[in-house]
Amino acid sequence: MTLTISNADNSLLQMLMTLNQMSKHQYDIVAEDEYPESLINSIKADEAEISRQRLDGTLKVYNTVDEAFADL
Repeated sequence: MTLTISNADNSLLQMLMTLNQMSKHQYDIVAEDEYPESLINSIKADEAEISRQRLDGTLKVYNTVDEAFADL
């Protein structure tokens, strides 16, 4: 999962880094212009797959969350 905080300031960044040190699961914190190449490639691949499914008519879309959960 990727969380983007567009208006993060230095104090928020310091708090997140402190929380990260306390956690046994370390999270990556990157600036907007420093996204890892693997993340960019993953997003591009997912976008291509969605476009392919849309063109093929195989993309499943739902009107409500209940419909989506019913399909699981």
